[in-house]
Amino acid sequence: MATAHSAVEFAAVTRGAWASGANRAGVLRVRRLRVPPAPPGAVLRVRRRRLPRHNNQLCGGHGDCNCSVCDCHANYIGADCGCSVLKDKCMGKEGKECSRHGRCVCNQCVCYQGFFQDDCSELRAPCKTFLECALCSLSSEKAQGEQNCSRHCGSVKPQRADQNQNWDFPCQHTKVRFRVDPETEDGSIRVIYTDPPEPIDMTMVAVGSSISGIIFIGLAIIIIYRLLLEVYYRREYHNFINEQKKSRWNVDPNPLFQEATTTVFNPMHITD
Repeated sequence: MATAHSAVEFAAVTRGAWASGANRAGVLRVRRLRVPPAPPGAVLRVRRRRLPRHNNQLCGGHGDCNCSVCDCHANYIGADCGCSVLKDKCMGKEGKECSRHGRCVCNQCVCYQGFFQDDCSELRAPCKTFLECALCSLSSEKAQGEQNCSRHCGSVKPQRADQNQNWDFPCQHTKVRFRVDPETEDGSIRVIYTDPPEPIDMTMVAVGSSISGIIFIGLAIIIIYRLLLEVYYRREYHNFINEQKKSRWNVDPNPLFQEATTTVFNPMHITD
């Protein structure tokens, strides 16, 4: 605890930085200073040096604080030991540093313009960014190379899509289809393009739609007619059954009807 009568000043040598009060041999010296008595009512102010912190941790959790100076552990540097000299967190999917689209600073990737993610492996808005390059490349190909696309493409490498491969083209346009491939062996960006889909003949679409509509309407009419006919047949059948149940037959004999009689005559029989 500091008093108005005396103070103790400590100084030490840390990692090549000489502090006042340390000799050339790096031995810690303790010097006692005599301070005159303070006047009555005076307030003693003690000046404190700001302790080095990184991520709200003293010396970033990767060093020891000696007299307000960080003594960093192995693989860490900086005044607050917040910078790692390792590069394991900068490696991309294929073991390339920042996917060749950035630089590793303190074990973190600082991506070049247009790239993001922890390993700088993805592009921001690739379809919008490289649309002009794809349009120019396709137009130059049709013009047999007479058009220069270096202004639109720069260091990008445009490439015609191989028809034998099943390509997926997420970037769709009325004049071109293309994809952007940032993961190449040399770190360059490829724009793989192809022709747009063939335009649809609207005349054939109209004719086909008309024929399909006529067939559908005809089938619908036939089905509806058959259902109505079935309902009519069933109703007539039930009416017939009900009439059969209501009818009564007259069982009185017919006066005009005479039953048949049979007479048998034996010529060999003589009666008296």
